[in-house]
Amino acid sequence: MKVTLFRHRLAVGLTMILAMLAGSLLAAAPAHATYGAQLPVNVGVSAYSASRGSVSGWVQFDDGRTQFRYELTFCRNSSFSPPTLEIHVNNALYRHVHHNGGGSSSPGCSFAQGVAITESYGAAVSSVQFVVVGSSFNQNVYRVHRSSSGSSYGKVINPYY
Repeated sequence: MKVTLFRHRLAVGLTMILAMLAGSLLAAAPAHATYGAQLPVNVGVSAYSASRGSVSGWVQFDDGRTQFRYELTFCRNSSFSPPTLEIHVNNALYRHVHHNGGGSSSPGCSFAQGVAITESYGAAVSSVQFVVVGSSFNQNVYRVHRSSSGSSYGKVINPYY
């Protein structure tokens, strides 16, 4: 009888210790960031009365302020060479995304390419700006055209900042 009571108390004690350890391990797990609303992005570059390229879609910021994700349709219309998308974070160039030159056709877009990326910036993100760079060959001169030259066009402000 004493051996059975001892085994029962030992089992109950071990179960309680394991439950406390499991609870403390679960509480120590890092919290995952929650993303906010999808904020619209619509940016285009034109020159000589023609659209050279554009991006449209959305960007989301996490409530931890260090990550953002976006899903865009990157269009090449009449750009002489495939357009480039510049992504600026906190007013500094962060990444280039190059259009591959191909893609499917859709209304208003000669060659559509999907871009979906989650970025971990590593510091607080106050804003993200999308700049489309296209080109033309007009009167035997190659020219580069930008959707933004220091303005706020294409800039999305982080609502959590």
